[in-house]
Amino acid sequence: MALSLRSPQHSAGRLLIEAAHQSAGAHCSLRLQALRPFRLSRRRSAPCVRYKMIRLIKDTLPNFPDEVIKEWLLPFAESEGWPPQLGSDGIPLKRWRYLLGLRPFGFFQRLNWKKEHKHISIHEIAEKSQPALVQIFEAAIFGRQNMMSSSISNLKERFESVVRYIESCGSMPNAPVLLSENDKYYIFDGNHRLSAYYYCYGYFKVDVESKLMLTIKENQNYWIAYQ
Repeated sequence: MALSLRSPQHSAGRLLIEAAHQSAGAHCSLRLQALRPFRLSRRRSAPCVRYKMIRLIKDTLPNFPDEVIKEWLLPFAESEGWPPQLGSDGIPLKRWRYLLGLRPFGFFQRLNWKKEHKHISIHEIAEKSQPALVQIFEAAIFGRQNMMSSSISNLKERFESVVRYIESCGSMPNAPVLLSENDKYYIFDGNHRLSAYYYCYGYFKVDVESKLMLTIKENQNYWIAYQ
């Protein structure tokens, strides 16, 4: 199935996104390999325990901004443990393997981060990241069953909560986390926010409430990692 997208009235051009299912790198430090994964209990963690987890992540990824750690890595670290166990190729195992995009852990230790306030068109999103945006939109707006709706039980609620936030504030709640790669942006965190943003901005070929079009701000905040 293919979904035709349009450039909104703010810009020109068209984009066709296929809504389809969809190196080995440097070895990590010996210190990371020696650490035993730390996992929080299922009960709500105390602030001091959460602080310990944040510091543990910061120790292994000192180049990561605190905001990126708290918004992206911390929720998964609390359930999956930290640091990730690594395979012989340096790529994290289990759920971390896909949360970190099948990239060696050493890759993340070398990233340089910058918070930027600008407009990123849907045309600038990497092809690997585009299907998730389209599927979230289709599931939330049309009720279609797809890979994203099957894996996220509250997808519609999350999408609608972002739309309401944008309607009220004109911006996304929290900055999505992206990777600049080959002149495109790969999405590490923020698929729901970006899908809702592109819907409100008018990129998808559906009618959008005029209030949303008037409220939404062109420039948004992003955390962008550079290699």
